[in-house]
Amino acid sequence: MNDTALQTIEQVEAFLAVASAVEFRFENTAAGYAWTQAALVRFAYATLPRAHKGVVRRYLRAVTGYSRAQVTRLIRRFRRSGSVRRQNVTRHRFPRRYTPADLRALAKTDELHGTLSGPATKKIFERAFQVFGDTAFERLSSISVGHLYNLAHFLERGLVKPPLFVQTIFGILGGIGADHDNLVHMKRTADRLLGTDYHWSILAAGRHQMSFVTMGAIMGGHVRVGLEDSLYLGRGKLAQSNAEQVARIRRILAELSLDLATPDEARAMLDLKGRGSVGF
Repeated sequence: MNDTALQTIEQVEAFLAVASAVEFRFENTAAGYAWTQAALVRFAYATLPRAHKGVVRRYLRAVTGYSRAQVTRLIRRFRRSGSVRRQNVTRHRFPRRYTPADLRALAKTDELHGTLSGPATKKIFERAFQVFGDTAFERLSSISVGHLYNLAHFLERGLVKPPLFVQTIFGILGGIGADHDNLVHMKRTADRLLGTDYHWSILAAGRHQMSFVTMGAIMGGHVRVGLEDSLYLGRGKLAQSNAEQVARIRRILAELSLDLATPDEARAMLDLKGRGSVGF
């Protein structure tokens, strides 16, 4: 978008008066961020009086389609570093247990032996490593039967492709309890099976919702909150809406200095088709 002719606040105000009838679109998130940075530099945002800053903020929102919170975050980043660009997030993960070579060895063994039962295949792995010293089966020799069934099933049939989205659910009657040891165990198990090719999200029912998803976020996961999972905002206080719960967990995570994905960044993580390709 070439808007360099707009140089004064008065021109921007005139533009905003008619901008509601125009739809703008950037090729990708990086292009939107680059334009935002150029606009902040052009109008010397830091030196503007408060009223004029408000005009520039409205201008950024009108052109980019970003929310008020997104624009505020990008401006804060610009004032802190002089730049608006996507940040690389480093997530702390448990070590990966099974490698692509392990998965290939698993598939080949199933093919050669006609997809035996889990215990029988496990015994083949144990003999290959412990009796014949084949190091290619070192990790698979200690695989659990439950993991083996899941790995073999999805790998053989090609039902899923990475990156996966894994939503772990705690505190539902009949399911795994909302205990912190269970959360750690679930994360460790997922890392062993899936490596880094998945996005992990946490859901906890009822009174466990906020504290449990906060712990999950600290461990590197995404969070899910909403009235479907809990009717409360806090102890003894009913939530008025999903948005109220989202706002609360956002504040908690921000105060813990955890990075929050923008809608565009979330779409990219989940490989969604994008806002411009939906019918609403």
